[in-house]
Amino acid sequence: MQIDIRSTNVPLSDALASFITSRISATLSRFTSGVRAVDVTLCDLNGPKGGNDMRCHVEVSLHNDDPVLIEERGDDLYAAIARAAQRAKSAVLRRVDATKPHKVRFRAA
Repeated sequence: MQIDIRSTNVPLSDALASFITSRISATLSRFTSGVRAVDVTLCDLNGPKGGNDMRCHVEVSLHNDDPVLIEERGDDLYAAIARAAQRAKSAVLRRVDATKPHKVRFRAA
């Protein structure tokens, strides 16, 4: 699984890049065969003004389906990244479960 990280108005330190890579890898590890790539974009919407303005946008490209798009905002960038990764996992799980054939069980009367 390829993870690409882009940053706008947010300094991308080695620690932040490592956190993103490890969090995305851990949360999506069970879907590696179905995930082609993950793009993470970080942005500080208000600049130095502060406030609830840190944005983490995650796009999960799946092999045989439309991409999963997640956006989280908050004043703590690490928390927004963690929430976005968890929401991406849930969304990919729903998408994978929707494509699986379900067993139909009949009860004897």
